[in-house]
Parts: sequence; C-alpha cells; structure tokens
Amino acid sequence: MLNPKDTPLILTENSIHNKETRLKLTEFLFEKLELPAVFICKDSVLTAFACGRSTALVLDAGHRYSTATPVHDGYALQKSIVRHNIGGESLTKMMDTYLEQSLKTELKPRYSFKRKFKTVEG
Repeated sequence: MLNPKDTPLILTENSIHNKETRLKLTEFLFEKLELPAVFICKDSVLTAFACGRSTALVLDAGHRYSTATPVHDGYALQKSIVRHNIGGESLTKMMDTYLEQSLKTELKPRYSFKRKFKTVEG
C-alpha cells in the first residue's frame, strides 16, 4: 500500500478552470492528505508535451464542447482560449438528421433492438 505522506502528486485540470477551485483542492490535499508536493498542470500543455512540442495549438473536441488552447513555451495562454458549444453530441445529432432526411429512413441505435429470450421456469 502506498502512503500518501511519502508520495508527490501530479494532477491535470481543464484549460478553463477557476483559481478558487484550484486553491480549495490544493488546501485539501496538503491539509487532509498531508502530501509532500502537488503539481497541477493544464491538460492542453501535457498534450503538447506528449507530441514533443512546447509551443502548439491544441484542439480538444469533447462530448459537449470543443476547446482551442494556444500553448507557448509550456504555458497555456489563458486569455486566448476559445470554447465552442459544438462537440461530439451535437455533431452526431446533425449527422443523424442529415442521414434521416437524405435516406428517408429511421436510424435506430444498436441498443434499441429487442432481443427475444426464452424464459425457463424455475
């Protein structure tokens, strides 16, 4: 078992994150868990580092929204972050309506098909 008092912790946070939440989190980690060190890094900066770059434009498309974050010399430029409410969910809905209108058929997800099971008494 790992002792949290002996282990430093690295956390990732979203590019758009407020300072108050970060301060509450670090206060909890230091006071309650008594960690020796905590490092909080933006996920877009780590994405740029994973590609071998310290300067990059990171595009993150999620379920509900998409974010474009410029990273310069390992720092996310907070005032230049752009966030749009177009994500995977809205793109899927737009694709469904397009296919239903052009093909004139109803699209059913795989989980909506009913399976017939034989019931066994006992």
